[in-house]
Amino acid sequence: MTAYFHSIGYNKLISQKLTSLCTFKGRLPQGAPTSPKLSNLACQRLDSRIQGYAGSKGIMYTRYADDITLSAFNESKIRKAKPMIEKIVLDEGFSINHKKTKLCGTRKRKEVTGLIVSANGVGIGREEYRKMRTEIYTMLQSDPSKLAHINGWLAYIKSVDTTNYARLIKYIITLKKIFPDSEVFNLIPAIKKN
Repeated sequence: MTAYFHSIGYNKLISQKLTSLCTFKGRLPQGAPTSPKLSNLACQRLDSRIQGYAGSKGIMYTRYADDITLSAFNESKIRKAKPMIEKIVLDEGFSINHKKTKLCGTRKRKEVTGLIVSANGVGIGREEYRKMRTEIYTMLQSDPSKLAHINGWLAYIKSVDTTNYARLIKYIITLKKIFPDSEVFNLIPAIKKN
């Protein structure tokens, strides 16, 4: 990190101090408020090199934290570019998690940073929707301790998938008939007004 701070104009001493403030055991802590900006700073050259190479091949490059996504109208473009992209990643001092590396054609399910990408848009997908329905039912039936978890997930889903959010709210409202005495409904912000 010291080199990155130095590259944007801080002297060596200040760069070292900033590095010690922003890292833990020599690494960027996940979830720290400084992490997104620092990861963008650390990936500046990587982004530039991949964008330069991929863009000239008609491939769209995006990155969120350490997740890289390459998109093209033709899967073979990405397949051909993959060795060079991997070389750039390694040259820049990063490693590749081959377990997370996927090539998806037009018929294959596309998941990017936990969201499902389709021709209709971006959302949580069927599996996540069904999982949330099950968790909501379980909470109402026997485990009210899941309330904070459910509310957090509902807020997240509302921000990324308004269609499935509306379906979940409708589902919760129908459960009021099955669990009429449950106080939990009063503690779900989206339901209070219904």
